[in-house]
Amino acid sequence: MIALVAYCGAFFCLGIAMSVLGPTLPHLAESVAVSIGSISILFAANAGGYLIGSYLAGPVFDHWRGHPVLAFTLGLLALLLYLVPSCGSLALLIVLFAALGILKGHIDVGGNTLLLWLYPTGAATPMNALHALFAVGAVVTPVVVGWALTKANGLDLAYGFLSVLIIPFALSFLLLPSPTAPALAARPTRASGGLGDLILISIFFFFYCGIEVGFGGWIYTYALRGGFEDASRSAFLTSTFWALFTLGRLGSISLARYVAPVRLVSIALTVSGLSLALMLILPESRHVLWIGSGLLGLAIAPIFPQVLLVADARLHLRGSTTRWFFVSASLGSIVIPTSLGQGFEFVGPQLLMPALLVILLAAVACHLLLLQRLKRPGNKG
Repeated sequence: MIALVAYCGAFFCLGIAMSVLGPTLPHLAESVAVSIGSISILFAANAGGYLIGSYLAGPVFDHWRGHPVLAFTLGLLALLLYLVPSCGSLALLIVLFAALGILKGHIDVGGNTLLLWLYPTGAATPMNALHALFAVGAVVTPVVVGWALTKANGLDLAYGFLSVLIIPFALSFLLLPSPTAPALAARPTRASGGLGDLILISIFFFFYCGIEVGFGGWIYTYALRGGFEDASRSAFLTSTFWALFTLGRLGSISLARYVAPVRLVSIALTVSGLSLALMLILPESRHVLWIGSGLLGLAIAPIFPQVLLVADARLHLRGSTTRWFFVSASLGSIVIPTSLGQGFEFVGPQLLMPALLVILLAAVACHLLLLQRLKRPGNKG
């Protein structure tokens, strides 16, 4: 139980690191005297670093004791966050946020892999708790930033306070023994075709993360340019999506005790499709937009951890395997939102819902193919 608290704390810190850039971006632009358009390159640097960090993390956690690596990574994360406000140029910020991305990739891959090693059976509840705390960190951070920015030296206070929050969790891993990968012979053997499963699940994560980040990133602009809401209410609509996303992650902790991961993913994809279809069929309704946005956040929240559980049952995950899921997820979170942005530019905001519905249908197709593989003789869902 103590180890699980430490892992959840690490993912709370990961949520902090994932969400801190957005609400501080205008203030960072002001601090280095560049435009918002110029400072937005930090998103690309951060995402590129995350992709590299995810790829490199697999062999690290396969060959080194995991807890000292996590302790070092979290400690370095705290230090780099603390240094962000002191960067005096855009070039330094680019380097710093690329390095932060690498650290986030290590924490994401390492935390998920080590948790599955710690719980070779019965990992559903711990896995859902892990990802629920990530969502909590992502929701809490804008609140902390908003409070800090009302004070003197607000940018320094925001990053300094968040970095201090990370330190106790970094130290906790130094006091806990590292889990080791369970022997494959001791675990249920699945049918052949592991490479096909790996590719299929990686593609699914590409589409899933594209939907999550694409909707969360563009719903503000959709509501504003579509004339649904003003700037403040569009921001509140975005917060509603992420708040219900967090609620969905928290609720899945209990739900996963009674519903198998594959079935929970099927339900979540169905509800997600209905919410997007509702917003597409009734595109002029402000009420439908709010209901659909909240329902989508609630529905998609459990998907990522459930698919990881299915992947572990199929592939007996190691760091060198898990990394491909996060590399693919990272690519999806870059390619799909960027493509949606181009669509906004050349077609208009009305492109958002049909595009996301098509992407969701592609994820559903991957899920159905995986279900067919699970039904083959010798496999269990």
